[in-house]
Amino acid sequence: MAKVLLAGFGKLARALAPVLIEQGHHVIGLARSNITVSGVASIQWDLAEPPQSFLDSERATELSHLDYVVVTLSPDEISDDAYRRAYVDATSNLLAILQAQELSPKIIYVSSTRVYAHNDGEWVDESSPTLPTTSKGQSLLEAEQLIRQQSSDNIVVRFSGIYGSERNYFKKRVEAGIKIQKRPAQFSNRIHQEDCIGVLNFLIAQFEKGARLDPLLLASDDDPAPLLEVANHIAQNFNYPKPTIIINDGDLAPVGKRCRNDKLKSLGYRFRYPSFRDGYQA
Repeated sequence: MAKVLLAGFGKLARALAPVLIEQGHHVIGLARSNITVSGVASIQWDLAEPPQSFLDSERATELSHLDYVVVTLSPDEISDDAYRRAYVDATSNLLAILQAQELSPKIIYVSSTRVYAHNDGEWVDESSPTLPTTSKGQSLLEAEQLIRQQSSDNIVVRFSGIYGSERNYFKKRVEAGIKIQKRPAQFSNRIHQEDCIGVLNFLIAQFEKGARLDPLLLASDDDPAPLLEVANHIAQNFNYPKPTIIINDGDLAPVGKRCRNDKLKSLGYRFRYPSFRDGYQA
């Protein structure tokens, strides 16, 4: 089967690795800290460091022929500089390492719908313009461009808000009591972590079949819903306090965007949790 490098070994990679191993793939994890997941060969390295330092180290010999690289990077803190290090610098360094070692795997790069600037309830898809209004969004988009420029075979996958498993930020906010704007409605886009893993595994399987895939995919569930609707569902199902409603009639309050997943579903992917109702119920 295939040899897969998981560059960045956070929550997504830790969940993806056993799925790939069960299918017979050889999995290597590259991360800032040591990896102790059964069956995963570990390379400890910070991709934000200069690539020549890696190439001069013994770790370079641990990389040989690679079929695929799944990139799931994350910053070590929430700041503009940390985002640039984690996405732009680390991505550039990873590509330099692969080139120096004459490795040409297909790359699946995990990005975010944060690259869209839309904030008036518009529908967005892969053809929508990307004009991020923050430095963090700009770093994400710049890293995407590096990946896409490196090879037309590479794929960028933009996930919307990931929830489920260890990701309970919004659920905890509802539990603590939350205020949410009702009018105009604020839209929220979500994808369950198990579907994130499902999408990445699905794309590798498509590559293995020899499929030619689009270089950009948006991965979000079928149900971009008002945030108040999501919060009410969580409160009702977990016996949390009902959200406090805010009404801003006439104000130009941001209402977010709505993400389409038509292209991903046209490839044959079927969501395990097509709506937040299914995901939170599970």
